[in-house]
Amino acid sequence: MRIFAVIFWGILLGLTSVQAQQVYVLNGHALYEEPFFDSAFIAENHIKQVTARVSYKDDNRPVKRLRTYWQFEYDQQGTFIRENKILDRGSWLDSLNVALKFNKVNQIVHRRERNSFGIHYYAFEYNAEGLPFREVYSRPAVMELDSRSVFFNYQQFGDTILKKIHVNKLELPFKEELFKYNDLGNPVEYTEKRHITGLTEHRFWKYNEQDQLVELTIEKYKPTSKTTVYRYIYNDSGRLEVENIFENEEQTEHNEFVYKNGMLDAFLSRDEVTHRITIIEFAYEYY
Repeated sequence: MRIFAVIFWGILLGLTSVQAQQVYVLNGHALYEEPFFDSAFIAENHIKQVTARVSYKDDNRPVKRLRTYWQFEYDQQGTFIRENKILDRGSWLDSLNVALKFNKVNQIVHRRERNSFGIHYYAFEYNAEGLPFREVYSRPAVMELDSRSVFFNYQQFGDTILKKIHVNKLELPFKEELFKYNDLGNPVEYTEKRHITGLTEHRFWKYNEQDQLVELTIEKYKPTSKTTVYRYIYNDSGRLEVENIFENEEQTEHNEFVYKNGMLDAFLSRDEVTHRITIIEFAYEYY
């Protein structure tokens, strides 16, 4: 089962071979899902920190710079370790801080999140095969800190299918996840089912001949049916150039990636309903 441990955490940390360019897209919605950038690219270019400044432009209006900024930090192996965000809410500023700690084999052992609701803390333990078997999390409650433990059991089907079963402290299963991979170790199908609510989610990945992700479909069935599709276009150099997002077959976003000297310089996102264009510009700090 060791190969599943490598694949499983590789997807979460951006370590799989699918990404040939800077932007990480296996989780969909580029630049909005961890680990944001591909770890191999980050390590190869000795990037320590990426800072993003945000502006927007409405029809017939000048560009407006927001007080919003993002900072993503990586270690020298390219592993995502910290995120700091200041979010401009108009009359006030919100913040988000995420810090990760890893063990010697690059597995997440601690995750700490601080936002306007307080501190959320997660701790992870692993079995002999390197797969997580226990997660402890605490979060703000009304009068006291709410702390819970979740245990994980696994079932392996051949070399490319893995089932992850979530079990509560009463040893009752309450959630199942099924992961399917291709021969290269890239995800091709994922199913999540919650036993009590019946909430179900399916994900399907499609790749081109260069093993680059060209389409990710996410289907959710409860409380309402919703299908989100992410489609990707690459330039001749293999860098991500366009991301188009659809919800229930209607396009909601058109996103473009602009590079300078081989590095992502700007991200342009157009809301297809409001026509607002969000502009994100990037700066880099190196080791």
